[in-house]
Amino acid sequence: MGVLANRGLLAGLLLLALALRIGALWLWGGAPPEKDALEYHSIAMNMLSGFGYSIQADVPTSLRPPVYPTFLAAVYSLFGPEYRHVLYVQALMHALLVLPLYWLGKRLSGSSVVGLLAAALFAVHPSFEIISRLYAENLLVPLLLLFLFLMQQAMSAERHGLIYALGAGLTVGLMGLTKPEYGLLGLGCLLLALLWSESRRYWGRWLAVTLISVCMLGAWQVRNINIDVSQDHQLAREAFVFANCPAMIGDGWWSVTDMQELERQRTACHAYLDTQPMAEQSMSVKEMWFDRPWLMTKLVLSRVMILWASPPVGISQITDISVGLKWLAILAQFAFVGLAFAALLRLVPVRPELFSFLAVAVYMTIVYGLLHAIRRYGYPFVPELCLMFSYGLLMLYEKWKNRKGA
Repeated sequence: MGVLANRGLLAGLLLLALALRIGALWLWGGAPPEKDALEYHSIAMNMLSGFGYSIQADVPTSLRPPVYPTFLAAVYSLFGPEYRHVLYVQALMHALLVLPLYWLGKRLSGSSVVGLLAAALFAVHPSFEIISRLYAENLLVPLLLLFLFLMQQAMSAERHGLIYALGAGLTVGLMGLTKPEYGLLGLGCLLLALLWSESRRYWGRWLAVTLISVCMLGAWQVRNINIDVSQDHQLAREAFVFANCPAMIGDGWWSVTDMQELERQRTACHAYLDTQPMAEQSMSVKEMWFDRPWLMTKLVLSRVMILWASPPVGISQITDISVGLKWLAILAQFAFVGLAFAALLRLVPVRPELFSFLAVAVYMTIVYGLLHAIRRYGYPFVPELCLMFSYGLLMLYEKWKNRKGA
């Protein structure tokens, strides 16, 4: 495929991606911020108004990490204090990722077709709904892709590998200051790297990633020393209990194939927990891990499935048309994720520089397997899935071609 044709197709994919995301804003972006989004918005507005980093004016908070509210404040300072301005910036930022996805897919596989397919899949993947809300995952999507690129370079470059690792460390630090769950990503990847001989020789670069990211998180924690964090501790306890609610009042299973049912479960959990003493609930959850391990295993499995393969957006509307179409869409999602992971597991033993792709998947599966079941938590991994799925199709094609030639 010629260079001009590739550029034309890539430009078309960029326009398509942007059009779909602007369309998503017109459909879903009209509601004012609420819950998590409202807190991010309030912090940004208070920062601009001179009240410091606070949800309530002049009351410093550590409840939300600083990177996403700072991003909101920057957009508000440039375009005005209107939340829709951020949504349009997020839409543009998200759409532009088709360009590095194309480049990275082509670089990793040696095939422009893989790059174009990865870019096309990301352009139309329904996870772009995330741009219609003020959620921190909007920053995690590009940051995680940047981290994967930097670590791939750090593990493949004979020279300047440490420089790439330092950049990866800064990126992990920003991710941890965007969502706390990513704070120990560098350390988790370092431990996984030490377990595999092929990546063990890069331990120094993984150590650099860990030290830089931990220092960045440490600076944030130093800032919080003189702040009342009792509210944070209460929220953490409530989140811990809520995440395990299905094991307390049901069969230990969050709905995996019906997101409306999942929301009904979450509503029922909130209603139940409001009637119970929090200390007793927390103790009950801890006891269940010892007394009913199978029940808790089911709960973890459901969280992992929602993280990686929750049904596509719009599945409820598809169900209204045809139940058969619903299951076809769900099977397509499972096939998409399944082939992506199969390709990743096949590639890493022969391409050690791709270790970071697998390490991130393993670490975050463990983390989110123990936390909430929310669809949007899986959205930052969509670019990686698009890359690996496209690479997997190339591998299947080459295998078929070789068999046919034989």
